[in-house]
Amino acid sequence: MNLLITGACGHIGSYLAENIYKIKKIKKTILIDNMNSNRFCSLFNSKKKKKIKLYRKDIKQKKS
Repeated sequence: MNLLITGACGHIGSYLAENIYKIKKIKKTILIDNMNSNRFCSLFNSKKKKKIKLYRKDIKQKKS
């Protein structure tokens, strides 16, 4: 199963990204954030990074 988390640097998104390794069915995680909050350091504290990809995109824009 794949998982997409939008707002990955926010409070809820960063919590999900840090604890996603506990769910065994998740094979791939895609994180999307526009980095306006400047909280990207919260993603680097992840204990186990299991196939996580981070994209700096704004989903409000059509080109993203």
